[in-house]
Amino acid sequence: MDNNSIDKMETWEILTYLRFKRSQHILLNFSRDMYSTELNYTFSEDEWMDFVMYCDGVDNQAMFSRAEKYINQWKGDCLLNNVLDKD
Repeated sequence: MDNNSIDKMETWEILTYLRFKRSQHILLNFSRDMYSTELNYTFSEDEWMDFVMYCDGVDNQAMFSRAEKYINQWKGDCLLNNVLDKD
């Protein structure tokens, strides 16, 4: 993927590339427009960049405990699905 092609990609294509080709764990939270619509808060350009960096820092602090929880939930769901599929 060259840098110019990123400008032509949809957001979901970039996320899919990062998740599956680059093996990155990407959290998808509200977009800037969603904060404006859903929470009635409009960020300036600088505020938005600062807020995204802040959220990344908070997410990083909780990443391992959240990932462990997700692994356990996933294993439980797989186990349950296997049991239900056998019936």
